[in-house]
Amino acid sequence: DEEGGEKPSGETRDNRTLVDRNATSRGKECSQKLGSTEIQNLKSAGMSGHDVIKELISNSETFKQKTEYSQAKWLRKKAAKHAPQFACESATAFSLCRAYFHKEPAKT
Repeated sequence: DEEGGEKPSGETRDNRTLVDRNATSRGKECSQKLGSTEIQNLKSAGMSGHDVIKELISNSETFKQKTEYSQAKWLRKKAAKHAPQFACESATAFSLCRAYFHKEPAKT
């Protein structure tokens, strides 16, 4: 190596060379081949959120080129958008009062 340093033996990637064409495309070519209407059609056809995310990954030109950290961040964002999770609680007097208080504190 001319610089005197050794390169790591494993593959290293960074996102400096990736161009996110979705932000600047204005309807022209995009990194993501699925549009919002196609995603809505998949959801209305009964596809689960995790399956929608798998489709988004397979239709993305840049996902495999991203770093592990960027892929994990992207997956978290898509999971929050397309596969929301919530927990059902039993309705008790206390939980109802708490919900009403958070919704309209002036009325309680």
